[in-house]
Amino acid sequence: MSNAAFVDIGQVEALTGPQGLLFGRNASAGLLNIVTNRPRLNETSGELNLEYDNRDAPGGHFGMVGTGILNLPMGSTSALRFNVLYSTQDPVAKAVVNKSTNYQDNQTRLMGKIKWLWEPSDETSVYLIGDYSRERGIGGIWDDTWRATGINAAGVPNSGGLDTALAAVDSITPGSKNLLKGTSGAGYRSVNTGGISLNVSKQLSDAFTLSNIFAWRAYGLNYNLDSDLSSAVSLDVNTGTEKYNQYSEELRLAYKGDLIDGQIGLYGFWSNNDAFHAFQGPAILWNIPNPPNLADASETYVQKTRSLAAYGQFNIHATDQLTLIAGARVTGDHVSVDSTVVSPGPIPLLGPEVQIVDARNHTNFSYKVGAQYEPMPTAMIYATWGTGYKGPALKTHLAAAGEDPYLKPETVKGIEAGVKTKLFDNKLRLNVAGFIQKFKDFQVQAFNGSAVTLTNANGVKSSGIEVNSTLRVTPAFTINYNATLQDSHFTDFPGDPCWTNQPAATCPGGVAFNGKGLKTATSANYHGTLEGIYSIPLGDAKLEFAGNWYHRSSINFSQNGNPYTALGAIDVFGASISYRTEKGINFSVFCKNCGNEVYPTFIGVDPPDAAVYGLTSTQNRWGYNSVRTIGASVGFKF
Repeated sequence: MSNAAFVDIGQVEALTGPQGLLFGRNASAGLLNIVTNRPRLNETSGELNLEYDNRDAPGGHFGMVGTGILNLPMGSTSALRFNVLYSTQDPVAKAVVNKSTNYQDNQTRLMGKIKWLWEPSDETSVYLIGDYSRERGIGGIWDDTWRATGINAAGVPNSGGLDTALAAVDSITPGSKNLLKGTSGAGYRSVNTGGISLNVSKQLSDAFTLSNIFAWRAYGLNYNLDSDLSSAVSLDVNTGTEKYNQYSEELRLAYKGDLIDGQIGLYGFWSNNDAFHAFQGPAILWNIPNPPNLADASETYVQKTRSLAAYGQFNIHATDQLTLIAGARVTGDHVSVDSTVVSPGPIPLLGPEVQIVDARNHTNFSYKVGAQYEPMPTAMIYATWGTGYKGPALKTHLAAAGEDPYLKPETVKGIEAGVKTKLFDNKLRLNVAGFIQKFKDFQVQAFNGSAVTLTNANGVKSSGIEVNSTLRVTPAFTINYNATLQDSHFTDFPGDPCWTNQPAATCPGGVAFNGKGLKTATSANYHGTLEGIYSIPLGDAKLEFAGNWYHRSSINFSQNGNPYTALGAIDVFGASISYRTEKGINFSVFCKNCGNEVYPTFIGVDPPDAAVYGLTSTQNRWGYNSVRTIGASVGFKF
């Protein structure tokens, strides 16, 4: 939904903790609010940027991104602003044997956006945005390779099964840094995304401002993957189409007084997703007695969502130093699904044949209270207590016949407290926050041994400390350090599916166990970034040197602690040298992941090998930062 979003950015806000009392839909644990620049009245200006990337990847080295911005006044009260982007990137993984007649592994993006601002008076504003983007290719999205194949109960890899044979067909050696694969089936991804938003704002008085925001977004998706990662004909069809539309309508009334400020609002959201997914492959390759012609599974479904809410949050300025915070939200959700799963083949990759026609409603009340105190102009202490909510859903396919398709809503209770300071004559900005969040009915994506399913964990606890700091050592030298130390684990998860060949001591019965105490998927105990920036004045220009180090501790991509989907700690270094002039010319050379820390963005389990052979096979998924990139960029502002 956000292809090519990072063009002409005004600001990015990381809003931690439960959200939904100030704008938009509710979010149980936080959100990113990305705000692009508005058109500027009475100004003709623009910007052009071109970036070249040379990536240390066998799939290809070339990458290029070009962006353009143009601001045009339309009289004294109106202005237009145009954004364009074109990007092409070679894939990270390489198909060393390619027998496909339609294999599109390069990723290309094209985006256009037009923004119109009209301010006929100081009290009235009309802001209209329209955008369209298209993306083609599987590179950077589904760059998958074999990590390990055919691991048996003794933990010995390459012990049999189809995946081991498939890797051998193309002389592929599975491994944690394997970037090679084969293909015989089509590989493509085509997605078109677009939308319109209209924000009309009217200042009714010195105290009241009324605004209305209408938005529509949609995408169309068409794809196919050769999921056996081999030039052999096995699971060559993993295909699907989706047509998605969403509408939102929001009415806000903001109030600003001497003692109280805040806003109330009404919000409505409607979405519709019409989709088809299918898997196919010759069953004879799966060593199944008397097989039908195909291992075949498909699902056709329509999902609909409606969410209506009333919300508000106010700040009460009890004294010049003390502010009290109070807010609440009432949300009513309606979800429905009409889904049909067909599995005539012997491998039920989407679970049993079943039709799901269901609709559910849920109402939630969430709230937030807190206070902030400023003992001095350069320090602020705050604490908040609140609840959050993520709405329910209905599954499109089941892990087992008779399973309830209802995914219960996720709720959370949390406390956050911290201090924000400016020290040493404003040379040091130091913000420290601590948090504890307790989730109920946490929504989890899980692999049950034959298929990926959605389920609820009874409880999750997440607690930690966040540090954000900036130190200006000298007028020319700045150091930034940001880090999170966190523990996120299940407190009660009796339906956690066992991983393939999990020992009976930890998974009695071999089907499910209580995952209490296990870390939640992809949660790291520590991640942080240290950055240094040094600037040298050169007349009407400056030369800037920058370096950064990102460290993340070990994570597991599975919810059940599967040792074969675990990833150790990573250290990623970056550096750049930039030359900028006051006339708007800039030139940079840079490296990302300078040390070439080859790491996947995801490790997944291959369902058919587990379902048919009782063996574990895993696949790496690679992103464009998974390997070293050296590049240069040039830009011009006018």
